[in-house]
Amino acid sequence: MKKVKDALNLHITAVQFWSDSTIVISWIHQESRELKTLVANRVSKIHQLSSRDQWHHIASEQNPAEVLSRGLLPEELRDDSLWWHGPELLLQDDKGVLRVGGRLEKASIPYSQKHPAILAKNSKLSKIYFLTLHKKLFHVGPQGLLNAVRLRFGALGGRNLARKTVHTCVVCFKGKPIPSSQIMGNLPYERVNMAPPFSITGLDLGGPYFVTFKHQRKGVLNKIYVCVCICFVPST
Repeated sequence: MKKVKDALNLHITAVQFWSDSTIVISWIHQESRELKTLVANRVSKIHQLSSRDQWHHIASEQNPAEVLSRGLLPEELRDDSLWWHGPELLLQDDKGVLRVGGRLEKASIPYSQKHPAILAKNSKLSKIYFLTLHKKLFHVGPQGLLNAVRLRFGALGGRNLARKTVHTCVVCFKGKPIPSSQIMGNLPYERVNMAPPFSITGLDLGGPYFVTFKHQRKGVLNKIYVCVCICFVPST
């Protein structure tokens, strides 16, 4: 990817990777040590050069790389919208804002939800918006914050940014309750002093249960009850 960025000679702030292979995406989102050696070596290299949240799945019919893989005549390539303009999941409105395409065109929801504008990963604007919305929603948790953001924007790396926003919030840190541990009472005298076996006994009853007996005609159920005798005398 570094060679591509150098060749383009452009100021690139964020990079996203797309693959039409669900298997590859699954490998990348796993720990390399969980995979077989050949795959693990390549996944480990990918993890060194990129992060997991940069990788996304795209359908084969929306993958521009498939255009050349399938093969096209020059005149067909000239008029191929997928090759020149990219997949439909990304579109640019009349104001030059890059938005998510998707399949919700006929849904009865606002345009900003059908085609949310894209927020760049780790940009200052993204961080400010996440933090502002987090406070506006009374310090909502990571998942709630991410859901609220997605009503207007498609944030790249949004899940990680939502977690970071909540975890670094001073108010949330101070207000986070600390779970208390239950204080156990002392064991009774009978449980901690030696005595003959079963001199102190507890009973536990259960049932009814329905069972079938061996050598019995099939389909006949017998009702039984269970009585468990428990010795409370401590063992030596």
